[in-house]
Amino acid sequence: MNAKKKAGMGKQVGALVSGLNVLRYMARAPQPVGVSQVARDVEIRPSTCFNLLKTLVQERLIDFDPV
Repeated sequence: MNAKKKAGMGKQVGALVSGLNVLRYMARAPQPVGVSQVARDVEIRPSTCFNLLKTLVQERLIDFDPV
């Protein structure tokens, strides 16, 4: 990507932005956090949050604590 395109950046991919926000949130969380809390704090729908978290677990970027 050239410098001119980088400066303007254009349209973002919403799903990726949401996923990165969830990943950043989880990286800062001092203890395990439930889906509903993450969704509220990141301001996304719980079903979207659940699917993003599930994908992050499948990709081994975060861990799931069944307790």
